Amino acid sequence: MKLTICLAALVTVIALSQWCPMVWGDCPAMVIGSCSSGWKQWERACYMVNTGEANFEDAQKVCAKKGAVMAAPRSQAENAFLADFLKTGTETAKASWVNCVTSSNATTSCTCYGDDQKAYYFTPTWKTGDPTGTEGENCVILHVRPDRSGKWGDAVCGGSRVFACKRPAGQLHF
Repeated sequence: MKLTICLAALVTVIALSQWCPMVWGDCPAMVIGSCSSGWKQWERACYMVNTGEANFEDAQKVCAKKGAVMAAPRSQAENAFLADFLKTGTETAKASWVNCVTSSNATTSCTCYGDDQKAYYFTPTWKTGDPTGTEGENCVILHVRPDRSGKWGDAVCGGSRVFACKRPAGQLHF
């Protein structure tokens, strides 16, 4: 009986998630679904802090195994959410990876990669002195320390940092 109810609910969620956009063009996240246990919802995405540190490339792989991508903000509001979320999710972290890279000529905007893995440009608030343009500092970090919270820096991609994964709300993972 319980299995039948769960399957009926699952079919309903899947049907609504496909039908709703066709009718209205956009749907509230609560219609499409919510986040799995251990993930936190903000707007239409689910986030999970990974407190185990990894280098930039390995962090991307960890998120991919979770059916997600390494988080990168698309707005200043999402940037503020990420900084606060990472502060509460880690006790000692000073900075976290974000799924963005800089070029060696140290421009003020970054190339970021969203949950669809398509590139987009984002202009963050940089920590004083960043980006440095130092050779090898092509990966981007989001500071979470109180005196720098929400500001970005460039860093060597091989360093180890905490990170957050992001995936669209409503994805079912068993």
